Amino acid sequence: MVCEVKELLRQADDMEKTARHLRRIAFMKESTRKRLERLRVEFNALKVDVNPEVYAEAKKLPLETVLVWLKEKRQREKKLALERRNREIIRLAREGYTNQHLATRFQLHPVTISRVIAARFRQRKRPMLADN
Repeated sequence: MVCEVKELLRQADDMEKTARHLRRIAFMKESTRKRLERLRVEFNALKVDVNPEVYAEAKKLPLETVLVWLKEKRQREKKLALERRNREIIRLAREGYTNQHLATRFQLHPVTISRVIAARFRQRKRPMLADN
């Protein structure tokens, strides 16, 4: 009988330790989630022309993090600018402008203009091939 009581007390103690541990994990998950959301907001608010050292110090972030973010932001901006330029080339080509005219206007080689148009044509054809 005494052994059974001791065993039950030991099990209750183990269960209490497990419960404390689970509460600690739940708190850590919540704080990590909040920190990730704060970092996401910081990343989205980051401007490309900011001084990384000043920004990192002001926001209490590691400089390496800010440098990686800036690189990512610059790459995204370059990609968006290229996509905008290509859409404009396609739009003007549909209006009847020649590759030579577009090349002069965008300061590109006529072959580059041809490649942009051909790439767009291939994108349009791809879904039709997938249906077959």
